[in-house]
Amino acid sequence: MKKTLLIIVGLCMSQTFAQAQDLPKHEFGLNTNFSNVGFLWKMRLKENYYLRQTYMLALIGNDLGFRYHSFAYNLGLEKRLSLTEKFQLFHGVDIRYKSENYEPHFKVNSFGLHYVAGFQYNPISSFGMGMEIAPGFRMDRHKDGGNFYQIVTPVSLHMVYRFNANKKKGKPKI
Repeated sequence: MKKTLLIIVGLCMSQTFAQAQDLPKHEFGLNTNFSNVGFLWKMRLKENYYLRQTYMLALIGNDLGFRYHSFAYNLGLEKRLSLTEKFQLFHGVDIRYKSENYEPHFKVNSFGLHYVAGFQYNPISSFGMGMEIAPGFRMDRHKDGGNFYQIVTPVSLHMVYRFNANKKKGKPKI
């Protein structure tokens, strides 16, 4: 019984301490899902809620005339849970658009809705890195008029710079 009480008290105290930390107003960084690379931007709306945007780009070509390029844009909302001062879990939803061009053969536009879940580790207050998985539903619309529906589960890694709006400003030390 004492161990259970000690664990509960410890968890409550760690939650209080984790929520008392300075929260970044913005985060900006790099994101990759191993076939595309892009930028990730997050803006805190209120405590533990972030607006998230991702811009992804891929360019691939070879000497045989095949070229592939894609552009993707994701917009979503995430909610965070701080487990410790440096470790956070998050989840939310993303609306996704992706345009893919397989030259010289065909072009595909995709629209999707994804549930996003992941973690972020912040070794220092201005830097974070993490991983997310985003299972969801996607509709691919081909240039020739055919539509395909898929269930997809992309995984991505990210690194972010955390702009801390709560830093105290004072006179510079000489």
